[in-house]
Amino acid sequence: MSGHELPSVYAQDELIELIAEHEDCAHSDIDADEERINKGALTFSHKRAGEIMTPWPQVVALRVEDALSPETLLRICRSGFSRFPLIGEDGGFVGIVHLHDIVCTLAQGNDHQLFSGIASLPVRFVSTTTPLDTILTELLRSREHLRIVRNHEGDIVGIITLEDILEEILDYEILDEREGKLNANSRV
Repeated sequence: MSGHELPSVYAQDELIELIAEHEDCAHSDIDADEERINKGALTFSHKRAGEIMTPWPQVVALRVEDALSPETLLRICRSGFSRFPLIGEDGGFVGIVHLHDIVCTLAQGNDHQLFSGIASLPVRFVSTTTPLDTILTELLRSREHLRIVRNHEGDIVGIITLEDILEEILDYEILDEREGKLNANSRV
């Protein structure tokens, strides 16, 4: 009666289908990358930490009693990671050691420093059932990059990183320069 049309409201799967149809249309300016990213953005909040985490056996962790020895540094270099959970003598988590802090410690000549002396970030935990959008918000607010994941019994089962969540949104595996070189070399 007022001359205004009621807005159309679409379910999530209808929006995904609508975007896909637009991408397939020759007259649309939506491309395949935009379709992929929109789908990832519309679906990532329904996924949980346990679905995309790195399982604990694959995590490279450091121990508080370990020092910056050539062997430990080689293990860190081979891992390709920049952040490492730090495990205390009791098996609990003490903090996170960042590669930047390791490099700064070495540059200052402290080449036998214990990792307990360079852990900089507190360890924060999430449940395997925590939604990815909740974790993303926490990571962005705290300016941190990872969380330790626990199951419903409280056992440590893995880690989840900001990169893991971004890969879900983008629906694309992010490979940095080093990973690209490793993958290229492994094909030879």
